[in-house]
Amino acid sequence: ARTNKGNLPLRQGGRRERTCLRSAPADHALASHSSMAAFYIYPDAAMDQSTAVLECRPSWSFDDQSAEVAMLALLRQHPARVTDPEAATLFVVPLMPYVSSGAGECMGESHQRRMSRAASALRKSPFLSRRGGHDHLLITNTFRVKTFAP
Repeated sequence: ARTNKGNLPLRQGGRRERTCLRSAPADHALASHSSMAAFYIYPDAAMDQSTAVLECRPSWSFDDQSAEVAMLALLRQHPARVTDPEAATLFVVPLMPYVSSGAGECMGESHQRRMSRAASALRKSPFLSRRGGHDHLLITNTFRVKTFAP
């Protein structure tokens, strides 16, 4: 069977077959975590609103746009995560903009207020100003909601 650069089988006419993904060859496997960039997840309650918004929107797991929840859960357990921000080269802002937007008014606070509070807390971070935010990540997989402009 013919394949393309992504190692996906091609259908007749050159279109990718979406139902049959092959495993990546061993030489494409991820490097060991010791060579991965150390990252820090902000613990500040203004930025990590996961408990509140997940309680207010328990149906998030049925939504195809809420991969931010699973990704943050995986990052929280990742071996490259550090608890000392001085040891980090990347910083994760643990907002869940899509889930927050879907939660709406939650525990007395609107999505807009949660995003505003997070932006304010983030602007105060000495780590954000260190490289102008170029080493910061906000994980979401949707463009459908307004987050904030740092």
